[in-house]
Amino acid sequence: MEDGIHRGDLVRWIVDYELFAADETGKAYPLEPVYQYGIVVEVSEEDPAMVVIYNPYQAEWWIGNKTDDQIEIISKAKNMRKHVRESSVEVITVSEGKRTTRWLCAHCKAGIVISIPSECPECGKVLNEEIMRQEE
Repeated sequence: MEDGIHRGDLVRWIVDYELFAADETGKAYPLEPVYQYGIVVEVSEEDPAMVVIYNPYQAEWWIGNKTDDQIEIISKAKNMRKHVRESSVEVITVSEGKRTTRWLCAHCKAGIVISIPSECPECGKVLNEEIMRQEE
C-alpha cells in the first residue's frame, strides 16, 4: 500500500497537549496530545506534503504540511470514484437565474446530494428525508 496522503483520507494532527511532565533536571516534556481530525480535500501537485483538510467537527478548513504539522493518516479512502466531483456540485445555473436545492449529508457532514432519496457520495448512506436545522 502506498504511504502517500490522498484525497479522501481521514487524518489527525496535534493541536495542543493536556499535560506536561518534568524530569529530575527540570526539562518539561509534552504528554497526552489533543488531536483535531479531518478529511483531506486536496493534495498539492507541487508539494505532496501540503494538504487542504476539512474538519467537519468544527466546520472549518485547514491547510497543513504533513511533515511539519505531524499529520497522521488514520484511514485511507477506499474507493476514489465515490468522491464528489467538482462538476457534480455545480447546481447553480447563473444564466437562468435558478438555484437547485442541495442537501448536506447529516451523517458525514461532507457529502452533497441534489435530490432525495439519494446515496451520499462520501459515506454511502441513503438520505431519504430532509432534516431542517434550527436557527440559533
